[in-house]
Amino acid sequence: MPSLNAKSSFTAVAASFTPFWFFLLLFKFGAGIHYSLIAILGGRILPLPVVGLFIGISVFIQLALDVPSGFMLERYGYLRMLRVSTICFFLAGVVLIFGLSPLTFILSIIFSSLGWLFFTPGIGAYLLAHSPVTVIGRMTGLQRTMQAIGMTMAVIGLPYFSQLSGSVIGLLVTYPFVGAFIVLTLAERRPIPTFLPARHRERRHLAATSFATLRQIFQELHPLSTIFLIYSIVLAAAYGLLWFTLPLLIATNDSGPTISLGLIAFDTTTIVSALIIGRLVDASNKKILAYLALAIISFAALFLWSTFQPLFIVLCFLFSFGDEIFTISLWSWLDARLPRGERYGLITGALTFAEDLGWMAGPIIAGLLYTLVGPINTLRYAGLAVVFCAIIIGLLLIKARTSTAPAKN
Repeated sequence: MPSLNAKSSFTAVAASFTPFWFFLLLFKFGAGIHYSLIAILGGRILPLPVVGLFIGISVFIQLALDVPSGFMLERYGYLRMLRVSTICFFLAGVVLIFGLSPLTFILSIIFSSLGWLFFTPGIGAYLLAHSPVTVIGRMTGLQRTMQAIGMTMAVIGLPYFSQLSGSVIGLLVTYPFVGAFIVLTLAERRPIPTFLPARHRERRHLAATSFATLRQIFQELHPLSTIFLIYSIVLAAAYGLLWFTLPLLIATNDSGPTISLGLIAFDTTTIVSALIIGRLVDASNKKILAYLALAIISFAALFLWSTFQPLFIVLCFLFSFGDEIFTISLWSWLDARLPRGERYGLITGALTFAEDLGWMAGPIIAGLLYTLVGPINTLRYAGLAVVFCAIIIGLLLIKARTSTAPAKN
């Protein structure tokens, strides 16, 4: 492994993460299969509003544990808790092998919610702690690229997977997580330098002082932290609604192949652009990039529902492209504002709480709207909510300080 320091090149830093990148790809492949098919599986045995409600409740479980998960990441280690997430998702597939029933469906979504619990904050904290600040934008871009490759692999097979029995789907879900567990073990045995200041050891526990610390950090980062929270909630709700509605349309609509390509476009956009965007973010004004991203997202969201012709694929590409620019810019901006300390797990856990709030609301709303007003109006209302969110964030960005000097980034 190359010897790393704070001035190491992006190539050297990225190479040291090699097992971790394969973990991300395999994890998202398995999780993508499970998440994209869970509404279809539930629809075989339960009414869609009930399916949406159960998915929302499972995310509520995750939501309730998000902030405590940040403390657990700090206490027990990022990679160790990612291993727990991998085991939980493996079990989500195992229970489906015994046959599709209301009980196995509920158990599967509960295990999957526990699987997601440490994944998002764990990988975020791991990258922040082990990446020099000079390359964090490109490292975030590479992280999102590997996740997108895994998700794209899952979505490409969606039209075929959706025809399989619940038992076969359960078996299919387990395979990627076996591989993910193996490569994560390799990552643990290949230590990477931590770019944090020296600190004394302290006992970490779920104390009120820690919540006070979190509140203080978010107040110091305002309005950037507020922007991150609002964006995470609304965009996650929109994605949750899309991933509930579009797979159902693929299974029932004559435009299913086009819709499937649109879903693939969400992740292939990340594959082809995330690293380029990361390099751009490391060298550019993050506020200007954020405004550009909001404009792109708003345009795509306004018209995403209007057609399932080839233009739909272009709109999905633009929506994802804008999301990539905004998310990578915000993570890089946040990292530049954060003191180099040991609270990464706590902070990413709190931000994941906001994101999961959206993922909880999205399927519940989608299950109701799909039945009451149909899929087209469901997508229309999601687009309007995203545009309203973009306006609010645009106003907050006016107050955001652009004190992240290029030398620091």
